[in-house]
Amino acid sequence: MGHAKIETTKNIYGHLFAQDRATILDALNEAVSRLHAYEETGDNGDEAVA
Repeated sequence: MGHAKIETTKNIYGHLFAQDRATILDALNEAVSRLHAYEETGDNGDEAVA
């Protein structure tokens, strides 16, 4: 929403999702679980974080 803090968005719009909170949390958890941090190996064999 463009707010500097997520709490601002929650405080303004949170009441709109009170009934769907469990569904929203499940969707967020599923989305986050698909995120991965990949590591690459540099030319000299040292690991470098991409």
